[in-house]
Order: sequence, then C-alpha cells, then structure tokens
Amino acid sequence: MSGIERDLREALGARASAVTVGRADEPGLGRRLAAARRRRRARLGGGALAILVAVGALSVVAQADDRGPNVVAGPDLSATTSLAEPSTTAATAPATTVPAAGPTSTTPPASAAPTTTVARTTSTTAPLAPLPAEAVWPPAGSATAFPTPTRAANDFALRFLGMGTPQLGTPRVAGADATVDLRPLPTASLTSVVSLRRVDGRGWVVLGCAAPSIQVDQPAPGATISSPLTVRGRAQAFEGTVDVEVRRDGATAPLGRSFGTGGGAEVLPFEATVTFTSPSAGRGTVVVSEARTDDGDQGPSAATVLRVAF
Repeated sequence: MSGIERDLREALGARASAVTVGRADEPGLGRRLAAARRRRRARLGGGALAILVAVGALSVVAQADDRGPNVVAGPDLSATTSLAEPSTTAATAPATTVPAAGPTSTTPPASAAPTTTVARTTSTTAPLAPLPAEAVWPPAGSATAFPTPTRAANDFALRFLGMGTPQLGTPRVAGADATVDLRPLPTASLTSVVSLRRVDGRGWVVLGCAAPSIQVDQPAPGATISSPLTVRGRAQAFEGTVDVEVRRDGATAPLGRSFGTGGGAEVLPFEATVTFTSPSAGRGTVVVSEARTDDGDQGPSAATVLRVAF
C-alpha cells in the first residue's frame, strides 16, 4: 500500500466516524456514501496517475541510462587547461631502433683472427776459415770452432787424448798465441802444456802438446814421415816405458803403435820404431805418452804430440 492510499483511507475513516447513522437518514447516507466513493476513486485515480507518471519517468531515465555512457561523479574537467591533445607526430613518425650502448668488442671473428708470425732464425755466421796446416785440433774438415783457448784445450784433452778428467790451468795468452797447463787429476803435478793459436774466422786451434817428462827429438815438428818410423827422445816415465803412436787426421784408430824404454827415476834416452801403412797424402800426428798408473782406461797421465805430414 502506497502512502497516498493510506492517507485516503485515514481521511475516509475520520469522515465516517463523524456522521450519525439512522434509518431516517438512510437516503442521505446512501448519497453521501456514493459521493465518498466517487471522491475516493478520484483520489485513487489521481494517486495512481501520479504513481504512473513517476514510474514512467523512472523508466525513461533507465532507458536513457542504458543508451548512454555511465556518468561518474568527479572533478569538473572542463576547467582543467593542462590537458594536452595527444601528439600526432609520435603516432605518424616511423619507429627508429637505436642500438643499446655498450662496450665495443675488440675480439675479431674467428676467420679474421690475427696470425702469429714466427720469425725464422737466419744464420748470419760466415763460413769458417780453413784450418791452418799446423793445427792438430780440431781435425781437418771439422766445422767446430772454439771461442776461448780453455774450451779448445779441454776438447783436445777429452777427444784426442782420451783423458777422462782433464784439469786445466788459467790460459797464458800472448797476442794470438796461448798455452794451457793440463793435468789428469787435481792432485797431479804439472804433466803437459797445450799450445794454441787464434785464427781469424776460426777461433782457437791446438798446435800441439808437450810434456816436460817426454822430450821428442825425432821426427821434428812438421816433418814428412813414412813407415817404418824411428822415434827418438828422452823420457822419464813409470817403469821407463813410453807408448808411441802414428795417427792420421780424422781417424780414431792409430795407423801404427810401438813403445820405447827411457828412464824411471830420471830422464833417459828412448828409441822406438813404428811400422804403419803410410797414406799417400795428408797430415797426421806422432803421439808419445805415459800411461796412468792408477787407471789405464782414463787416458795418459802425460803426452807430447807433434804435427807431421805423410
């Protein structure tokens, strides 16, 4: 029940309670009741019409609400002047891709990797000068060169004489010539002296070797020899015995060998005859030596070496 209908009923009830009902008044009562019904209908009709009008208005509002955008209460944006229109330049300008900044790589691709060039070692050493005819060591045709007299004397003692543990003294150099003392053992007394010469373009070469205890008088240094060869001199050796060999340059084995007897307690003459197959040409050496008393396999204890020709 609406509020209008409730008001009408209350008004009609008040009006009815104020009327006295009687039989004599029935015709008048009937008229009044009919009039009251008409007024109530009229009021009801007006209220209904008002209700209909209100419902219609709500319907119109609802229909407009469905057709239009929702309205949200908020600030009046029409007064805002800071709203800018969107830029059409950004929308129409083509996008440009900018690479991200970063460290530049310096590593080349594998195919472009730098190659490591290894410089070739080119020998600029000039060819060695020929050995002089008087050189005993190194052998003829050798490419060996010795930068110091000590190295030349040591190689001569090891490879030519076969001395196992040569002990060398300090070289005595006089211009292009030098001498080096040679001992078989650190405790041995002076036994041999190696003579050397410096040759331009070749280095130091050995000219010969002389032991104070072994003096050779024949053959003379540089002499031409043939077989049989008689070797004479003076010597002081263990049991007075000295070994005599004839060697050819570049050969490991002697061409011939013999021995002689000299002095044991003092220097005494000796003589030995060596038979050998004489080369038709070339050079060689005559080696007169004293064997070591402690170990014969360690080479001689003293030696005298002469340069000869065939």
